[in-house]
Amino acid sequence: MRVSGGLYRNHKLDVPQDGAVRPTSGKLRQTVFDICRNQVEGAFFLDLFAGSGAMGIEALSRGARHATFIENHHPALCAIKQNISRLNLDKQTTLLRVDALRGLKLLAKKGQVFDLIYIDPPYSSHLEEDKRGSIGMILSLIDQNHLVDQAGTLFYETSKVPEITRLKRLSLAKTRKFGSSYLLQFDVCSS
Repeated sequence: MRVSGGLYRNHKLDVPQDGAVRPTSGKLRQTVFDICRNQVEGAFFLDLFAGSGAMGIEALSRGARHATFIENHHPALCAIKQNISRLNLDKQTTLLRVDALRGLKLLAKKGQVFDLIYIDPPYSSHLEEDKRGSIGMILSLIDQNHLVDQAGTLFYETSKVPEITRLKRLSLAKTRKFGSSYLLQFDVCSS
């Protein structure tokens, strides 16, 4: 897998070979950054369920100021560290070795706010049914703690469109289909 655009275009990224990480396709990555091209310059980017870290690194390559990665799968952590090190991005990154909910709570406690958030849980995890890590809980936590900036965007990649409970600030703006994947785009409501 390679970075698809920006300063690090065509640089190779390590991906864990244990089969637990399913990297976001190049076409889907390109679509995300086409959608948010006017937001990425100088942005604070959160890569949740970071896998290889490709989305956060892609954001940095395209001008983001900082990327935070949340991941707790050991082979994925090793790949992210290797990718960050190879591209000398240590000063522009934060890597949290925790599960998604704990990571979001830590960020909320610190008062962190992100311009762009990308959520890509393992398709096999069935987050919709898991009480500790449900996508509803994750979205609610992000929403309630204002982790997305007023002008920010949140993307959620999934194999099936979940039922989304009503959120106060975040609104589902668009759903796109890419092969067996869906990309849900949430914007912050002005009201």
